[in-house]
Amino acid sequence: MSEQDAFNLGYSQSECGLVVVYTVTITDHCSESEGGDGGNGGLPGNGGNPYNPYDPWGGQGGGPNNGGPQGPITDPNPGGGGNSNTFGFTFTQWQWMNNNGAVKSQIIGYLSQGGDFSFATELLDLLIELNYTTPIFTTADYPGKNEGFPFNWWKNTHWMNNNFYLGLDENTQGPGIGDLTAEELILSATFPTAAITIWANVQPAFDMSVARVANNGNPYQGYNDKRDAFRHAYFNALNTRDVFAQMPIWGGPPILAREIVRLFGIAHESEVPANMIKEKIMDLHNNEVGIQYCTDCYPGFTTDNEIANAIMNFLNNGNLRYLHPLNSNNTINSNTQIIPTNQ
Repeated sequence: MSEQDAFNLGYSQSECGLVVVYTVTITDHCSESEGGDGGNGGLPGNGGNPYNPYDPWGGQGGGPNNGGPQGPITDPNPGGGGNSNTFGFTFTQWQWMNNNGAVKSQIIGYLSQGGDFSFATELLDLLIELNYTTPIFTTADYPGKNEGFPFNWWKNTHWMNNNFYLGLDENTQGPGIGDLTAEELILSATFPTAAITIWANVQPAFDMSVARVANNGNPYQGYNDKRDAFRHAYFNALNTRDVFAQMPIWGGPPILAREIVRLFGIAHESEVPANMIKEKIMDLHNNEVGIQYCTDCYPGFTTDNEIANAIMNFLNNGNLRYLHPLNSNNTINSNTQIIPTNQ
């Protein structure tokens, strides 16, 4: 049995040791060659069959009463405790988390509270591809210092819930406070520089949408309508361009900037109730249009107005989506549909 197979079954080194000593009937669940308590972090084996290099948990074997030497260190948790496959992570994901304890504790805590496993795996795969390491900042250079944020604000959930925002739908005139989702908190703690960049683009997105999409006299304009569609696409285009500029910090391919921005957008929509699913679908669609457009935007070269012009073209050509018909306060009803913005 391969190391990957053993991991997928959720057995730890210590569990396999117990199989040899106490439970003969399930020996095949762990390996073809049991080596007692040998293997990663264990004691020398208490005998058993000769060491099998394809058995990740076995010891080196030895006589029936003479323990062999310790087996190879192949457990992705070398500090002991074996593996835990409770949530279904891949071997690579679990191994990476064990080398990045701060991120691991956030993800396991999030999942333990009923979080979305697909979000966790998408984040992990991105971090692995980025070869991510937890950034180290000082009081002289941390993200948010110039904005007057306290040091380590991204680790202070209470402060963030009372002072920080990443959303576009809190009201029709501008952003609000206190709506951060659990996923946004994780992403902000993992990518504080990106979080500050996205935060800084929220108000400009509101301002540009008001400047570009004509006022129709509705006091609720900007919610579920064409102005809302423009705002989401424009906001995510700005974010993709500006997070692109930060990629040298992590050393990953620039294309991954859009993956970071996309995750932030998904995270913001992650706690939308079922009765607002059409709003979520609309927002994610428009987010993606902006992200795709600015995959090739370059900081210092692609201006805000160039991006706004492109998004207006998308709106006029029907590439964006909005909701219609709506109630007088722009909320959805049983007849509301998601339709192209050229209709």
